[in-house]
Amino acid sequence: MRATTASSLKNPLPQQHTRVAIITMAKKRSVQHATANDSKVQAVDLVSAPVDAPFFESSVSSASPPPGPFSAAGLGLTTPPRVPSPASPAQGTPTNRDKFMQVVHVQSIGCNIDAIRAGPGTRLTFRGTPVVLYPLSINPDRRYVIFMDENGVTGVTIWSPHLSKFKFDSIGAVCEITKVTLNAHQGKKSLNMSKESEVKFITDEDGRTHIPNPWWQSLLKNPVMSIIDAHTLHENCVINVSGILGFMTIEEKLVKNEVKHLLIFKIIDRTGQMEVRSWTAGISDFSRFRERPIQLKRVRVTAYSGNKMLELIDGDNGTQVEDDFPGAPDLSAFWVEPSAP
Repeated sequence: MRATTASSLKNPLPQQHTRVAIITMAKKRSVQHATANDSKVQAVDLVSAPVDAPFFESSVSSASPPPGPFSAAGLGLTTPPRVPSPASPAQGTPTNRDKFMQVVHVQSIGCNIDAIRAGPGTRLTFRGTPVVLYPLSINPDRRYVIFMDENGVTGVTIWSPHLSKFKFDSIGAVCEITKVTLNAHQGKKSLNMSKESEVKFITDEDGRTHIPNPWWQSLLKNPVMSIIDAHTLHENCVINVSGILGFMTIEEKLVKNEVKHLLIFKIIDRTGQMEVRSWTAGISDFSRFRERPIQLKRVRVTAYSGNKMLELIDGDNGTQVEDDFPGAPDLSAFWVEPSAP
């Protein structure tokens, strides 16, 4: 066995150990110095520190100033350059904002609901003129009403407790229904009333309700159409026609398990003939017009099984019947003329 001296056990490789120890201590001092500097940087008060402090001289002033609205001296916020405002549009010219708001904030609509740029579920205020009142249905109580204006036609189901407001004297007046909901099914739009919906008729300056709509009254001045032209119109058009009342009868119809009497008569002029119907009038109302000239103002074009026909509009503001009009002598002469072979 080899003998080991005490000096070699105490300090083997003394030069190498000394070098490692020096390097280790240097690293510790470097880390401590960096940590201390970091704590000093974090503890600096950027608000109260003077601009000429050594910290700013050694770090901020030596670095390039950052771009943007910040000033390197004191890190103060400077006023950004002012952008000149665009020129105001001419008075009366709608701006892009007006156009955008008109699309987004739809509030009041008419009967042409297909032109509304709003999604399903939108709450709207609807205004129109009731023209056709369908029979009352029960369980639950409701009535379907067709509204019209100068732009279109649409139907709305009226629910209780608003049913009492829709009678024959309301035809032709201006009605407003608030908080109706826009729906769409298979690409077809419709309006539905909600529990919060309110119905009111526009009054005049004297407070009278059910005042005829000026547009509705203007239909009486439209020119009289020939019967052959009436056959080419779409449903729900309101027109004026004239002819000889050549045939009249009453038919019984079963409507919702109830027998209804339907008045049917036909008018004829030099261009053709057309059927006219009414659910409320009787033969006695038109007996004096039999085989005589008759003029019907404000009648609605409808269709059944593809056949165009006319329907009388009920109420005092509905269809107007006349026998003394400019074309009456010509119709009387036509009625007694020899028929063409």
